Amino acid sequence: MFIKRNPIGRCTLAIAVLLFVGSTSTAGIVRHVKFTSDGKSVLVAYSNGKQNGAIVLWDVATREPRWIHRNQESGFTRVAVDRENQWIAVGGYAAKVRVLEFATGRVLHDLQGHEGEARAVEFTGAGEIISGGKDGTIRFWDPSSGKQLRKIEGHQGNVYHLALSPDQQQLLSSGGDQGTAQIWDVRSGKLLHTFNRMGSLVPQATFSRSGERLFISSWTRSVVTIEAKGFREITQFEGMGGVHWVSQSPDQRWLVIACNSPHAYVFSAEQRGADVNARIDQLIAIFEDDSFAKREDASQALLKMGLVAEPQLRQAMKSPDAEFRVRARTILNKMCSGFNAKQLDNHTADLESVDFSPDSRWMVVSDQAGHFRLLEVGTWKLLADVDVNQLGK
Repeated sequence: MFIKRNPIGRCTLAIAVLLFVGSTSTAGIVRHVKFTSDGKSVLVAYSNGKQNGAIVLWDVATREPRWIHRNQESGFTRVAVDRENQWIAVGGYAAKVRVLEFATGRVLHDLQGHEGEARAVEFTGAGEIISGGKDGTIRFWDPSSGKQLRKIEGHQGNVYHLALSPDQQQLLSSGGDQGTAQIWDVRSGKLLHTFNRMGSLVPQATFSRSGERLFISSWTRSVVTIEAKGFREITQFEGMGGVHWVSQSPDQRWLVIACNSPHAYVFSAEQRGADVNARIDQLIAIFEDDSFAKREDASQALLKMGLVAEPQLRQAMKSPDAEFRVRARTILNKMCSGFNAKQLDNHTADLESVDFSPDSRWMVVSDQAGHFRLLEVGTWKLLADVDVNQLGK
């Protein structure tokens, strides 16, 4: 069911959109949601079992679908769109990648080449499609002709997710049952590093918006943060259980973790600047004050500032003063715990994916009961709740 609203955003009517998605009555899963580059639409990859799927292009302003592409051969797991909003690439449980026309949802190509499932898709900045499959290969395609351009071999296990660095130079692949993620040089196809022992399953991994860090989701280790240069493990977000997805807002103010539960956790990071940095330095300097109460107040103030204080706290951990080291480490551990995050409880089923609009105004979250929900970033107010299972009922 889609929620139709008036121009000022208040709910006026709940209507069933007469568009048929699947032939079964059981609840499906919204595997992936992704904003278009202009932020005007959300692409939705839906799967009802491995044989039934749909791609929905949902309009943010009208709260209604622009079109729905239905499929009786395969459920869909990932969806990607090029920067110019010309082509859509779709991954799923079939041994092919489907290319759709953005404007209409019409099928343009079925890209053949993978042996087994081709779940992961992404677009390069130059408009090439990248796909990852169960055969452990990563393939590059021309969306216009449907021809394969090149191939990377050597990913360990099934490729569930692909993410490009902001500078388009590196590619991060994740998935399989080995608890690994791997990073590749896009131009040469050379394997740069393998991240082992990340957990029982790594469903998704991505770059920070600055490209300086990697976020690796794990069913057993929550989220591991790694330096993009040197590949050193920095920290681990804990206290939330298994994680399915992590996403950072484009303005870098928010980090949201979607769990293998109905909960999402929001970690704040205010914008950095000279004044903010100076304030953090002042608070850290209080660690050497004789007053225990002042040291405690400084610790609490730093904790409330959120992830923006992390770099300076890490520097404080290198101090020769034990008080600085212990306090900095304690604050960081608390800062990266689910107990210090805002918990969002809009869903009733385990979560699948999360994405931000390009202007960081909205966030969309999907779940395993066939829903996706639109929220206002900052207030976290629920704006729309869409039950994809009910389309056509």
